[in-house]
Amino acid sequence: RPIAANDSVITDWQADGIGVVVHEISHAIGLPDLYDTNYKAFGMDFWSIMDYGMYTRQSKYPVGYTAYEREFMGWQQTETITEPTTLRLSCFHQGGKGYKIVNEANSNEYYILDNRQALGWDWGVCSNRGHGMLVMHVDYNKSSWTSNNVNTTYNHQRFTIIPANNSLIGSNNAKTGAQWKESLLGNPFPGITENHALTDETVPASTVYAGEFMHKPLMDIQETEDGIVTLKVMPLGTLEAPADTWFEDVKPGSTLVVWEPVENAELYNLQLWSEGELVFHQDSIAQTSFRLSDLPTDVNYTFAVQAISDSYLNSEWTESESFRADPDVISEITESMELVRIYEMNGRLVCECFADELYRLSLQRGIYIVRYYDGRTKKVMI
Repeated sequence: RPIAANDSVITDWQADGIGVVVHEISHAIGLPDLYDTNYKAFGMDFWSIMDYGMYTRQSKYPVGYTAYEREFMGWQQTETITEPTTLRLSCFHQGGKGYKIVNEANSNEYYILDNRQALGWDWGVCSNRGHGMLVMHVDYNKSSWTSNNVNTTYNHQRFTIIPANNSLIGSNNAKTGAQWKESLLGNPFPGITENHALTDETVPASTVYAGEFMHKPLMDIQETEDGIVTLKVMPLGTLEAPADTWFEDVKPGSTLVVWEPVENAELYNLQLWSEGELVFHQDSIAQTSFRLSDLPTDVNYTFAVQAISDSYLNSEWTESESFRADPDVISEITESMELVRIYEMNGRLVCECFADELYRLSLQRGIYIVRYYDGRTKKVMI
Protein backbone atom coordinates (compact mmCIF):
# COMPACT_ATOMS: atom_id res chain seq x y z
CA ARG A 1 0.00 0.00 0.00
CA PRO A 2 1.20 3.62 -0.51
CA ILE A 3 3.50 5.07 2.15
CA ALA A 4 3.79 8.75 3.00
CA ALA A 5 7.33 10.05 3.48
CA ASN A 6 8.68 13.63 3.57
CA ASP A 7 5.55 15.15 2.02
CA SER A 8 5.66 12.52 -0.75
CA VAL A 9 3.85 9.26 -1.37
CA ILE A 10 5.79 6.12 -2.22
CA THR A 11 3.68 3.81 -4.34
CA ASP A 12 6.31 1.26 -5.37
CA TRP A 13 9.49 0.00 -3.74
CA GLN A 14 11.87 -2.95 -3.54
CA ALA A 15 14.24 -4.32 -0.94
CA ASP A 16 17.67 -2.67 -0.94
CA GLY A 17 21.01 -4.29 -0.15
CA ILE A 18 23.15 -3.74 2.92
CA GLY A 19 25.99 -1.82 1.26
CA VAL A 20 24.93 1.71 2.20
CA VAL A 21 24.14 0.62 5.76
CA VAL A 22 27.61 -0.94 6.11
CA HIS A 23 29.16 2.25 4.72
CA GLU A 24 27.34 4.45 7.24
CA ILE A 25 28.06 2.16 10.18
CA SER A 26 31.73 2.26 9.15
CA HIS A 27 31.57 6.06 9.52
CA ALA A 28 30.28 5.55 13.05
CA ILE A 29 33.31 3.35 13.76
CA GLY A 30 35.59 6.11 12.44
CA LEU A 31 36.34 5.47 8.77
CA PRO A 32 36.25 8.51 6.45
CA ASP A 33 34.80 8.65 2.96
CA LEU A 34 37.33 7.49 0.39
CA TYR A 35 35.45 8.79 -2.62
CA ASP A 36 36.09 12.31 -3.81
CA THR A 37 33.22 14.30 -2.28
CA ASN A 38 33.74 16.74 -5.18
CA TYR A 39 33.05 13.82 -7.56
CA LYS A 40 36.12 14.28 -9.75
CA ALA A 41 38.97 12.00 -8.59
CA PHE A 42 39.16 8.19 -8.62
CA GLY A 43 39.47 7.66 -4.87
CA MET A 44 39.08 3.91 -4.30
CA ASP A 45 36.04 3.37 -6.53
CA PHE A 46 34.79 -0.25 -6.32
CA TRP A 47 37.79 -1.33 -4.21
CA SER A 48 36.50 0.07 -0.89
CA ILE A 49 33.24 0.02 1.05
CA MET A 50 33.98 3.69 1.78
CA ASP A 51 33.67 4.45 -1.93
CA TYR A 52 31.68 2.86 -4.74
CA GLY A 53 32.25 -0.62 -3.30
CA MET A 54 29.13 -0.16 -1.16
CA TYR A 55 27.04 -0.44 -4.35
CA THR A 56 28.47 -3.75 -5.56
CA ARG A 57 25.75 -6.06 -6.89
CA GLN A 58 23.05 -3.48 -6.17
CA SER A 59 24.44 -3.13 -2.64
CA LYS A 60 23.53 -6.76 -1.92
CA TYR A 61 27.16 -7.93 -1.98
CA PRO A 62 29.32 -4.95 -0.92
CA VAL A 63 33.08 -5.29 -1.20
CA GLY A 64 35.01 -6.49 1.86
CA TYR A 65 37.16 -4.20 3.98
CA THR A 66 40.69 -3.42 2.78
CA ALA A 67 43.77 -4.26 4.86
CA TYR A 68 43.97 -0.59 5.88
CA GLU A 69 40.35 -0.49 7.04
CA ARG A 70 40.77 -3.71 9.01
CA GLU A 71 43.80 -2.26 10.79
CA PHE A 72 42.08 1.10 11.36
CA MET A 73 39.25 -0.67 13.20
CA GLY A 74 41.65 -2.83 15.21
CA TRP A 75 40.60 -6.10 13.63
CA GLN A 76 43.87 -7.13 11.99
CA GLN A 77 47.38 -5.69 11.90
CA THR A 78 49.34 -5.20 8.71
CA GLU A 79 52.97 -6.33 8.64
CA THR A 80 55.61 -3.73 7.79
CA ILE A 81 58.33 -5.01 5.43
CA THR A 82 61.78 -3.53 6.08
CA GLU A 83 64.15 -6.10 4.53
CA PRO A 84 64.42 -8.10 1.28
CA THR A 85 61.95 -10.96 1.35
CA THR A 86 59.51 -13.08 -0.62
CA LEU A 87 55.84 -12.51 0.24
CA ARG A 88 53.08 -15.08 -0.23
CA LEU A 89 49.72 -13.34 0.03
CA SER A 90 46.51 -15.21 0.70
CA CYS A 91 43.20 -13.40 0.39
CA PHE A 92 41.30 -12.40 3.52
CA HIS A 93 38.76 -15.21 3.14
CA GLN A 94 41.64 -17.69 3.35
CA GLY A 95 43.24 -16.08 6.40
CA GLY A 96 45.46 -13.56 4.62
CA LYS A 97 46.56 -10.15 5.80
CA GLY A 98 48.00 -6.92 4.44
CA TYR A 99 51.62 -5.74 4.17
CA LYS A 100 52.99 -2.23 4.47
CA ILE A 101 55.90 -0.63 2.58
CA VAL A 102 56.84 2.69 4.23
CA ASN A 103 58.39 5.73 2.53
CA GLU A 104 61.68 6.46 4.31
CA ALA A 105 61.17 10.20 3.70
CA ASN A 106 57.79 10.26 5.47
CA SER A 107 56.53 7.55 7.82
CA ASN A 108 52.93 8.67 7.21
CA GLU A 109 53.21 7.75 3.53
CA TYR A 110 53.20 4.10 2.58
CA TYR A 111 51.91 1.39 0.30
CA ILE A 112 49.59 -1.34 1.57
CA LEU A 113 49.43 -4.63 -0.31
CA ASP A 114 46.54 -7.06 -0.04
CA ASN A 115 45.22 -9.92 -2.14
CA ARG A 116 41.68 -9.56 -3.47
CA GLN A 117 40.00 -12.70 -4.78
CA ALA A 118 36.44 -13.71 -5.67
CA LEU A 119 35.86 -15.24 -2.24
CA GLY A 120 33.90 -14.03 0.77
CA TRP A 121 32.70 -10.43 0.55
CA ASP A 122 35.16 -9.68 -2.27
CA TRP A 123 33.27 -12.07 -4.54
CA GLY A 124 30.92 -9.33 -5.72
CA VAL A 125 33.74 -7.18 -7.13
CA CYS A 126 36.44 -9.70 -8.01
CA SER A 127 34.17 -12.12 -9.87
CA ASN A 128 33.76 -9.60 -12.70
CA ARG A 129 36.10 -6.66 -12.02
CA GLY A 130 39.53 -8.20 -11.56
CA HIS A 131 41.49 -10.07 -8.92
CA GLY A 132 45.06 -10.16 -7.65
CA MET A 133 47.24 -7.91 -5.51
CA LEU A 134 45.95 -4.42 -4.87
CA VAL A 135 48.58 -1.74 -4.17
CA MET A 136 47.08 1.09 -2.10
CA HIS A 137 48.95 4.39 -1.76
CA VAL A 138 48.27 6.12 1.57
CA ASP A 139 49.49 9.60 2.49
CA TYR A 140 48.01 10.08 5.94
CA ASN A 141 47.19 13.56 7.18
CA LYS A 142 45.20 13.88 10.39
CA SER A 143 43.33 16.98 9.27
CA SER A 144 42.26 15.36 5.99
CA TRP A 145 40.96 12.33 7.84
CA THR A 146 39.08 14.16 10.59
CA SER A 147 37.56 16.67 8.15
CA ASN A 148 36.51 13.86 5.77
CA ASN A 149 38.52 15.33 2.88
CA VAL A 150 40.83 12.39 2.16
CA ASN A 151 40.53 12.37 -1.64
CA THR A 152 39.15 15.80 -2.49
CA THR A 153 42.40 17.11 -4.04
CA TYR A 154 42.51 15.72 -7.57
CA ASN A 155 46.31 15.72 -7.95
CA HIS A 156 47.02 14.62 -4.36
CA GLN A 157 44.69 11.80 -3.44
CA ARG A 158 45.64 10.57 0.01
CA PHE A 159 44.13 7.09 -0.25
CA THR A 160 43.96 5.52 -3.69
CA ILE A 161 45.48 2.66 -5.66
CA ILE A 162 48.46 2.31 -7.95
CA PRO A 163 46.79 0.44 -10.83
CA ALA A 164 48.72 -2.29 -12.62
CA ASN A 165 47.28 -1.07 -15.92
CA ASN A 166 48.16 2.57 -15.12
CA SER A 167 44.48 3.46 -15.55
CA LEU A 168 42.38 5.25 -12.92
CA ILE A 169 39.00 5.28 -14.64
CA GLY A 170 36.16 5.21 -12.13
CA SER A 171 32.62 6.33 -11.52
CA ASN A 172 33.56 10.02 -11.75
CA ASN A 173 35.37 10.02 -15.10
CA ALA A 174 34.32 6.93 -17.08
CA LYS A 175 32.72 7.74 -20.43
CA THR A 176 30.91 4.40 -20.62
CA GLY A 177 30.16 1.53 -18.30
CA ALA A 178 32.24 -0.78 -20.49
CA GLN A 179 35.27 1.52 -20.22
CA TRP A 180 34.85 1.69 -16.45
CA LYS A 181 34.65 -2.09 -16.06
CA GLU A 182 37.56 -2.75 -18.43
CA SER A 183 39.78 -0.35 -16.48
CA LEU A 184 38.91 -1.93 -13.13
CA LEU A 185 39.72 -5.39 -14.50
CA GLY A 186 43.33 -4.32 -14.97
CA ASN A 187 43.84 -2.58 -11.60
CA PRO A 188 45.24 -5.54 -9.56
CA PHE A 189 48.73 -7.01 -10.09
CA PRO A 190 49.68 -8.90 -12.19
CA GLY A 191 46.17 -8.80 -13.63
CA ILE A 192 45.07 -8.98 -17.23
CA THR A 193 47.95 -6.72 -18.25
CA GLU A 194 50.44 -9.23 -16.77
CA ASN A 195 52.30 -6.45 -14.97
CA HIS A 196 54.77 -8.31 -12.76
CA ALA A 197 56.69 -5.41 -11.19
CA LEU A 198 56.32 -2.03 -9.50
CA THR A 199 59.62 -0.17 -9.29
CA ASP A 200 61.06 3.31 -9.79
CA GLU A 201 61.40 2.57 -13.52
CA THR A 202 58.19 0.69 -14.37
CA VAL A 203 54.94 2.03 -15.78
CA PRO A 204 53.26 2.82 -13.51
CA ALA A 205 56.22 3.72 -11.30
CA SER A 206 56.43 3.54 -7.50
CA THR A 207 55.91 7.27 -7.05
CA VAL A 208 55.46 9.06 -3.72
CA TYR A 209 54.68 12.61 -2.62
CA ALA A 210 57.60 13.00 -0.17
CA GLY A 211 60.51 12.45 -2.52
CA GLU A 212 60.18 11.19 -6.06
CA PHE A 213 60.09 7.40 -5.77
CA MET A 214 59.64 4.75 -3.09
CA HIS A 215 63.01 3.06 -3.88
CA LYS A 216 61.62 -0.28 -2.64
CA PRO A 217 60.95 -2.41 -5.72
CA LEU A 218 58.22 -5.03 -5.88
CA MET A 219 59.25 -7.64 -8.45
CA ASP A 220 58.31 -11.02 -9.89
CA ILE A 221 54.64 -10.57 -8.92
CA GLN A 222 52.84 -13.82 -9.73
CA GLU A 223 49.33 -15.15 -9.12
CA THR A 224 48.81 -18.91 -8.82
CA GLU A 225 45.79 -20.81 -10.09
CA ASP A 226 44.49 -21.13 -6.51
CA GLY A 227 44.65 -17.38 -5.94
CA ILE A 228 47.91 -16.97 -4.01
CA VAL A 229 50.00 -13.93 -4.93
CA THR A 230 53.79 -14.16 -4.56
CA LEU A 231 56.32 -11.39 -5.03
CA LYS A 232 59.88 -10.34 -4.24
CA VAL A 233 60.24 -7.19 -2.14
CA MET A 234 63.52 -5.27 -2.43
CA PRO A 235 65.50 -8.22 -3.88
CA LEU A 236 69.29 -8.04 -3.50
CA GLY A 237 69.89 -9.16 -7.07
CA THR A 238 69.38 -12.18 -9.30
CA LEU A 239 70.81 -15.62 -8.53
CA GLU A 240 73.19 -17.25 -11.00
CA ALA A 241 71.83 -20.30 -12.78
CA PRO A 242 73.31 -23.70 -11.84
CA ALA A 243 76.48 -24.06 -13.91
CA ASP A 244 76.28 -27.79 -14.62
CA THR A 245 73.95 -30.78 -14.42
CA TRP A 246 74.58 -34.52 -14.56
CA PHE A 247 73.22 -37.97 -13.67
CA GLU A 248 74.31 -40.54 -11.09
CA ASP A 249 73.24 -43.94 -9.76
CA VAL A 250 71.02 -44.96 -12.67
CA LYS A 251 68.57 -47.72 -11.76
CA PRO A 252 65.65 -49.31 -13.61
CA GLY A 253 63.19 -46.45 -14.20
CA SER A 254 65.10 -44.18 -11.84
CA THR A 255 67.88 -41.61 -12.09
CA LEU A 256 69.57 -39.36 -9.55
CA VAL A 257 69.84 -35.93 -11.13
CA VAL A 258 72.54 -33.63 -9.75
CA TRP A 259 73.51 -29.98 -10.23
CA GLU A 260 76.17 -27.52 -9.13
CA PRO A 261 75.32 -25.48 -6.00
CA VAL A 262 74.64 -21.75 -6.47
CA GLU A 263 75.93 -19.04 -4.15
CA ASN A 264 73.18 -17.47 -1.99
CA ALA A 265 70.61 -20.03 -3.15
CA GLU A 266 68.40 -21.41 -0.38
CA LEU A 267 66.40 -23.95 -2.38
CA TYR A 268 65.96 -25.27 -5.92
CA ASN A 269 63.03 -25.91 -8.26
CA LEU A 270 63.11 -28.91 -10.58
CA GLN A 271 61.23 -29.69 -13.79
CA LEU A 272 61.22 -32.90 -15.83
CA TRP A 273 60.39 -32.62 -19.52
CA SER A 274 59.65 -35.17 -22.24
CA GLU A 275 59.15 -34.24 -25.88
CA GLY A 276 58.35 -30.64 -25.01
CA GLU A 277 55.84 -31.43 -22.24
CA LEU A 278 56.29 -30.87 -18.52
CA VAL A 279 55.72 -34.27 -16.90
CA PHE A 280 56.88 -33.59 -13.32
CA HIS A 281 57.95 -30.73 -11.10
CA GLN A 282 59.22 -30.41 -7.57
CA ASP A 283 59.64 -27.07 -5.81
CA SER A 284 61.82 -26.02 -2.88
CA ILE A 285 64.41 -28.82 -2.90
CA ALA A 286 66.98 -28.30 -0.14
CA GLN A 287 69.73 -30.48 -1.65
CA THR A 288 71.59 -30.24 -4.96
CA SER A 289 70.25 -33.59 -6.15
CA PHE A 290 66.91 -35.33 -6.54
CA ARG A 291 65.94 -38.88 -7.41
CA LEU A 292 63.46 -39.21 -10.25
CA SER A 293 61.51 -42.45 -10.03
CA ASP A 294 58.87 -44.42 -11.93
CA LEU A 295 60.29 -43.36 -15.30
CA PRO A 296 59.64 -45.45 -18.41
CA THR A 297 63.00 -46.65 -19.73
CA ASP A 298 62.14 -46.08 -23.40
CA VAL A 299 61.38 -42.34 -23.10
CA ASN A 300 63.80 -39.46 -23.65
CA TYR A 301 63.88 -36.86 -20.87
CA THR A 302 65.56 -33.61 -19.96
CA PHE A 303 65.43 -31.95 -16.58
CA ALA A 304 65.78 -28.28 -15.70
CA VAL A 305 66.77 -26.73 -12.38
CA GLN A 306 66.38 -23.22 -10.96
CA ALA A 307 68.00 -21.63 -7.90
CA ILE A 308 65.71 -19.69 -5.54
CA SER A 309 66.04 -17.53 -2.43
CA ASP A 310 63.68 -15.30 -0.45
CA SER A 311 66.12 -12.39 -0.72
CA TYR A 312 67.02 -12.69 -4.43
CA LEU A 313 65.24 -13.00 -7.74
CA ASN A 314 65.13 -16.58 -8.97
CA SER A 315 67.78 -17.73 -11.43
CA GLU A 316 67.22 -18.71 -15.02
CA TRP A 317 66.61 -22.41 -15.66
CA THR A 318 69.56 -24.67 -16.50
CA GLU A 319 68.57 -27.56 -18.76
CA SER A 320 70.28 -30.95 -18.85
CA GLU A 321 71.21 -33.09 -21.82
CA SER A 322 68.71 -35.69 -22.99
CA PHE A 323 68.72 -38.97 -21.06
CA ARG A 324 66.86 -42.24 -20.54
CA ALA A 325 66.40 -44.04 -17.24
CA ASP A 326 67.76 -47.25 -18.79
CA PRO A 327 70.39 -48.85 -16.52
CA ASP A 328 69.99 -52.20 -18.23
CA VAL A 329 72.02 -50.84 -21.12
CA ILE A 330 74.79 -49.74 -18.76
CA SER A 331 74.79 -52.95 -16.76
CA GLU A 332 74.98 -55.00 -19.95
CA ILE A 333 78.06 -53.06 -20.97
CA THR A 334 79.89 -53.08 -17.65
CA GLU A 335 79.27 -56.78 -17.10
CA SER A 336 80.83 -57.59 -20.45
CA MET A 337 84.52 -58.45 -20.93
CA GLU A 338 84.54 -57.30 -24.53
CA LEU A 339 86.94 -54.73 -25.90
CA VAL A 340 85.11 -51.48 -26.72
CA ARG A 341 85.86 -47.97 -27.90
CA ILE A 342 84.46 -44.93 -26.06
CA TYR A 343 83.44 -41.86 -28.08
CA GLU A 344 82.14 -38.46 -27.09
CA MET A 345 78.80 -37.39 -28.56
CA ASN A 346 80.66 -35.27 -31.12
CA GLY A 347 82.42 -38.39 -32.42
CA ARG A 348 85.85 -37.83 -30.84
CA LEU A 349 87.52 -41.07 -29.67
CA VAL A 350 88.18 -40.96 -25.93
CA CYS A 351 89.81 -44.34 -25.32
CA GLU A 352 89.75 -48.07 -25.89
CA CYS A 353 89.16 -50.42 -22.95
CA PHE A 354 87.40 -53.53 -21.76
CA ALA A 355 83.73 -52.85 -21.02
CA ASP A 356 83.98 -53.81 -17.34
CA GLU A 357 86.57 -51.05 -16.87
CA LEU A 358 84.19 -48.32 -18.02
CA TYR A 359 83.29 -46.97 -14.55
CA ARG A 360 86.92 -47.06 -13.43
CA LEU A 361 87.93 -44.57 -16.09
CA SER A 362 88.36 -40.90 -15.15
CA LEU A 363 85.71 -39.70 -17.56
CA GLN A 364 83.93 -36.39 -17.16
CA ARG A 365 80.24 -36.62 -16.43
CA GLY A 366 78.11 -36.80 -19.55
CA ILE A 367 76.79 -39.09 -22.28
CA TYR A 368 79.14 -41.31 -24.32
CA ILE A 369 78.88 -43.73 -27.22
CA VAL A 370 80.23 -47.26 -26.61
CA ARG A 371 81.14 -49.02 -29.86
CA TYR A 372 81.76 -52.77 -29.95
CA TYR A 373 84.06 -54.37 -32.48
CA ASP A 374 81.13 -56.25 -34.00
CA GLY A 375 79.51 -52.90 -34.93
CA ARG A 376 77.03 -52.62 -32.06
CA THR A 377 76.74 -49.23 -30.31
CA LYS A 378 75.14 -48.13 -27.05
CA LYS A 379 74.84 -44.87 -25.12
CA VAL A 380 75.93 -44.60 -21.50
CA MET A 381 75.68 -41.85 -18.89
CA ILE A 382 78.64 -41.27 -16.61
